[in-house]
Amino acid sequence: MGKAGNVMLDVIDLNLEFHDHLVPETVVYHFNLHMEEGDIIGLVGESGSGKSMTALAIAGLLRRHDMKKTGQILFRGTDLLTCPRNQLRAFQGDDIGIVFQEPMTSLNPVYRIGWQVEESLRIHRPEMSRDMRRDKAMEMLKAVELSEPERIYNSYPHQISGGQRQRVMIAAAMICDPRLLIADEPTTALDVTVQLQIVKLLSRLNREKKTGILFISHDLSLVKRLCERIVVMKDGAVVEEGDCQEIFEHQNKLSVEIYEAVQYIEKHLSEKLTLNQVAFHIGLSPNYLSSLFKKELHISFVDYITESRVKKAKDLLLETDLKTHEVAEITGFADDSYFSKTFKKITGKLPSSFRKRTKL
Repeated sequence: MGKAGNVMLDVIDLNLEFHDHLVPETVVYHFNLHMEEGDIIGLVGESGSGKSMTALAIAGLLRRHDMKKTGQILFRGTDLLTCPRNQLRAFQGDDIGIVFQEPMTSLNPVYRIGWQVEESLRIHRPEMSRDMRRDKAMEMLKAVELSEPERIYNSYPHQISGGQRQRVMIAAAMICDPRLLIADEPTTALDVTVQLQIVKLLSRLNREKKTGILFISHDLSLVKRLCERIVVMKDGAVVEEGDCQEIFEHQNKLSVEIYEAVQYIEKHLSEKLTLNQVAFHIGLSPNYLSSLFKKELHISFVDYITESRVKKAKDLLLETDLKTHEVAEITGFADDSYFSKTFKKITGKLPSSFRKRTKL
């Protein structure tokens, strides 16, 4: 936990609105976050809640065009939203590191691991010699508990396992000893055993290097193991914030059962979902689960399924070139006619109004 008054990050009234689609879309509303040096904060929420967009904004990885950003992201007193580009780049990879969800798409397949781990050193530590960079890279590969650092250093990404690739990404993000590490769902693509290993690794790096960690996830069990505080997002806004124990145990907070149900629904939207099926999966009675949706989300189970399907369909229409019937199939609608009718009922517009804009 950071020392009181040693502020590292203050996000104040952050709003993100995209203008690169036919219809402007606000994805984050009035977001606030306070982190001190060495804090570990979990940013959780269902798919589409805005947590990854918030993380990308903090990392300075959102485009400055085709979108409207208001508020402040103060990193050690500097506003990352308005500072000069060269100043922002000086922070990226040096004071702020980031680990993405899928290391295979983050790593360059034509470069060896060692070269990629050293990249931040070439940018931010130009005074270091080639041998010094190699020594530092080997040190970091050992620090992230890779058992064969020499072999890993000389390997290409496809020659090592998924868990090893994620450790490599953490080594690359940590090589300049950043003040803040943003971990954007870093365990999603890994099996359960490796997930726990990565969480333990992040916890150890936090203890030893005093690095602040913003851990983005929808997996509550991992968040509970790692984080001290939790910020809960839904539909682009913060709905709950507090100590980990408070969020998980206080009766007035959104329940773990609801999150487990929502997580299962998100993964199976293309299938025919029933109340009995979801209730059985998370170990609750159908009647109790139905009452939880009404009590905590203020919506019926059936309406939540329908709105989730429409929301995912809207995102696919805006972000991909999929045909309307393909979107309907992916989001679990029985036929195109029912899809269009339901989509218009909820959004007020036909699916064709949300087509991805073709850039000329």
